[in-house]
Amino acid sequence: MSFTDATILLPADLAFGRLPQDVMSNNNTMREILLYHILPHSTNTTQLVNDQILPSDASGGQAVRFNKYSKANTTLQVITSSGAVIIRGDENATNGVIHLLDRVMYPLPSGSLYEYIANTGSYQTLLLLAAKAQLLDTLKEGTYTLFAPNDEAFSKLPAGAVAGLLSNIPKLITVLQNHIVSSTIYSAGIKVIGTGKTLSGADFSANATSVKFGNVTATIVNADRSATNGVLHEIDSVLM
Repeated sequence: MSFTDATILLPADLAFGRLPQDVMSNNNTMREILLYHILPHSTNTTQLVNDQILPSDASGGQAVRFNKYSKANTTLQVITSSGAVIIRGDENATNGVIHLLDRVMYPLPSGSLYEYIANTGSYQTLLLLAAKAQLLDTLKEGTYTLFAPNDEAFSKLPAGAVAGLLSNIPKLITVLQNHIVSSTIYSAGIKVIGTGKTLSGADFSANATSVKFGNVTATIVNADRSATNGVLHEIDSVLM
């Protein structure tokens, strides 16, 4: 590979060793991952804005999403690249710029939030409820963070709770909107921000391992699933 005026998103030493072995041993997959870490134009971190999308060299056309997270009343700022933290940025080279990442950007985004839950077997109840509430189009477009309860989370609700939601559409819409935030917040951003408002207008607080809504604290069991229109965090409880 040769580069001219490129941005290289370079994972730190040993980062590739944390990838699954079946990924490491697949040459085609590794090539796509490497190409995803190359942007065709040189971009410094000062040029980036929150939730900015830039094309990569990946043959699947996947873009890299950059986020800037700041903590109120402090100078702390964290910049992420598809969820990976830029631990040292703006290392200039003769043919572009290098940003050092704390991990490999993987998995690559392969579809919208809707496509992710539709194609993953553990969100069938969420999919059913979102369709009933006519919120599927919301998950296909826009820019969102989805705290996605898995099927097990819904199974822990009291008997009749899901049926009750299906028979009360306004309440169903509010409950589902409790799980959606109108910006992209990866785990690194959650650590910085800590609190926010959901699409329903309600307050939530979170850290890298859990999200709290009212009296409910849900564990984040699978974090930072990148989508073309945001990020998904799988949780083990329903926020209601």
